[in-house]
Order: sequence, then structure tokens, then C-alpha cells
Amino acid sequence: MHRHQGDDVPLAEAFCSLVGRQQAPVHILDAALDPRSEQVNTLVVSYCGVPVYDAQGRLYGSLCHYDLDLCQEWAVNVPLLEAAAPLFYQALHSAS
Repeated sequence: MHRHQGDDVPLAEAFCSLVGRQQAPVHILDAALDPRSEQVNTLVVSYCGVPVYDAQGRLYGSLCHYDLDLCQEWAVNVPLLEAAAPLFYQALHSAS
């Protein structure tokens, strides 16, 4: 498997910004066919992201999986990411 690490991008140019604005999961199978893609400037083709909330229930960030190639249906990833999001937040803050 070949992995590619892209450069950092401004939040406004990432699908994660949609998660933050909607404060809801975002699932995009093919960005070329999804009208929400017009709101961001990215090379990402397939995206699945969920909000991460802090201990007070405020939006902290997003947890996502994305690919620069078209992926198979990702709808099953949303519940997995939603279950992992609070654990992710806890892990980040137990280390500090």
C-alpha cells in the first residue's frame, strides 16, 4: 500500500470544516458528484468525518477518514467514528 501525506491546508479548504459548521457527521463517497464539495478546495475524493466534543459538550474538532481515490461505500464508518470520537478526546487529554 502506498501512503501519501499531504500538506497542511486551511480549515476552510477541508471537508472537516463542514463537520464543524453542521456539527454533524459528513459522509462523501465521491466528491466529484457531491455538491458540498463546492464549499471546499481539496484533492480528497472520499471522506467520512464526525464531530468531536469536549467534556462540556462543546465542539472540539473532528475525527475523519479520507482518501484521495474513490473508496467503497463508507456509511458503516460513521457509527465507528462516532463511537471513537469521545475516546479520541479522552486519549488526547489524558496525555496532557
